Amino acid sequence: MSSAIAVTALIGEYFRHQPVEKLTAWLNHFLPEVTSNNQQARVGNALALGSMPRFLLTVSLPKVIQQLCTCALITDKTLQWAESRKNALTALSLVCTTVGIAPSSPGGVDQVTLAVIFRTLIDGLEDYTVDSRGDIGAIVRESTMSSIQVLTNTSQPELLEADLIRIACGG
Repeated sequence: MSSAIAVTALIGEYFRHQPVEKLTAWLNHFLPEVTSNNQQARVGNALALGSMPRFLLTVSLPKVIQQLCTCALITDKTLQWAESRKNALTALSLVCTTVGIAPSSPGGVDQVTLAVIFRTLIDGLEDYTVDSRGDIGAIVRESTMSSIQVLTNTSQPELLEADLIRIACGG
């Protein structure tokens, strides 16, 4: 986590006044790594994306959210990569709190995107992956619950779809 904080400080200090093209290029360095075939790359880059400052996230917010949602999915190849899923789910809530959640927030998360994120989080509640260490899906479920709490507490109530909240709360 300290490396993610260091990256954020570096970006905030040296990239704040750069043109959009340079910001896009910098962000594009992290985005493919979040869905790479390397677990450690996913783990670190998901945290780094979640720690990015608002001015950088808004350059390509839909792509950031899409990549983090993809990283959070269980596939045959990523079944044992619970840590990367956990970090992607945490990063989603961090991104939302950084850019803001509002129906007309320029550069923020709107209702449609929030629903996509909630569906990804709900999928995280179903992670019961087990390996030689035991129930490794537990860290994903914990991260999911924390992220759901953050998003429900920071979202305007009218932006939260009742059906998704009902499912997230086990109803």
